[in-house]
Amino acid sequence: MFLGSDLREDFKEVLFAVCTDVFYQIKNVNGGTRTSGVQRSPLAEAIMDYINEHYTERISLAEMSSVLNYSVSHISHIFGEEYGISVKKYILQKRLNSAQLIILAGEKAGVACEKSGFANYSDFFRAYKNVFGTSPKNAAR
Repeated sequence: MFLGSDLREDFKEVLFAVCTDVFYQIKNVNGGTRTSGVQRSPLAEAIMDYINEHYTERISLAEMSSVLNYSVSHISHIFGEEYGISVKKYILQKRLNSAQLIILAGEKAGVACEKSGFANYSDFFRAYKNVFGTSPKNAAR
């Protein structure tokens, strides 16, 4: 299947977010020990930990800023520099990846939307279709 340039870019972002998430999970399975030569700053890891613990909730950079005691701009800059993706895009991709796994496990799209932290179904539907090229309901087929 031929992918348009916009869809290819979205696919690259999804793939990057999935890989980042996999490495994060591996790090946690190994008791937090480093599994590669990549040194991340403690703040970058704290941001990633916060996102991965709270992505199913309504989280914002302002809230993260308050919890971590750093400015919104500093959090955005450090995360983008360390992981190569913006906080907002990473959260979206994390939620979409989660939703896709829930749908593939047999749950309805509405359930996946809710469990993955999306505020409403229309935002979820639009993002899912844009990234995966199909509607959430068709993904389970």
